[in-house]
Amino acid sequence: MTDRTVIVRTADMEWAPVPNAPGLFTKLLRARPGGGRTALQRIDTNEGYTPPTRAHFHNVYEEIMCVKGAMSFDSVMWLEPVDYVYHPPRTVHGFMSALKEEAWFLSRVGGALDFNYIDEPLAREAYAVGRYPETRPLVYAPQPLGSEQGDDGVKAVPLSIDAASGVGSRVVELPAGAGYDLGGHEDTDVEFFVVTGAVTYRGADLEEGTFVFSPGRSSDTEPLVASAGGAVVYVTFLPKEDDDA
Repeated sequence: MTDRTVIVRTADMEWAPVPNAPGLFTKLLRARPGGGRTALQRIDTNEGYTPPTRAHFHNVYEEIMCVKGAMSFDSVMWLEPVDYVYHPPRTVHGFMSALKEEAWFLSRVGGALDFNYIDEPLAREAYAVGRYPETRPLVYAPQPLGSEQGDDGVKAVPLSIDAASGVGSRVVELPAGAGYDLGGHEDTDVEFFVVTGAVTYRGADLEEGTFVFSPGRSSDTEPLVASAGGAVVYVTFLPKEDDDA
């Protein structure tokens, strides 16, 4: 590993209650300049969580991958494990949020997360407010691993990719012993989260629930290699931060 690679084993972290949000807990995985962050979050009605029923939008992007349980922004489309959604900035959603059971999800936002409520939404499905050109559009990806099959049993499914820069997220399913090459990423930083199973990466054994941040560097990378039980890994390429960020 390079000196600036960060490994976070979420099983060793305590859940932190989110202020003024009963039943919402977080494990902060990485904070970024400008207020962006990646976190593992948990919501549970048994601990006071009440799903919001008012539509709203954020002025920053939001992307979510469910890793446990079932949750919905509109009581129609449900997010279950490995299901994914990407909301570009100023996307109205949350018309009738609901929760079937305790849910855990990876949450990434592109800046300080604001809430702007819409009392009379124009539709009951996600839509954009005003003119906000985006090269990375709205994506809802249910059961993404059921749609493609790669060589040697490896599935690498794009979820949301910026057409101009190539940054964005994908989910990778690896059978036992198979590898996935992250490639040289001198122009991007990489985050990945082991959703199920375990992998090795640059000499480190990474079990389920492990988060890794790998800063942009030259092409001297090594592949992720699945353990004997295989693995599912959520991978995101992000714009490279300055070295002193």
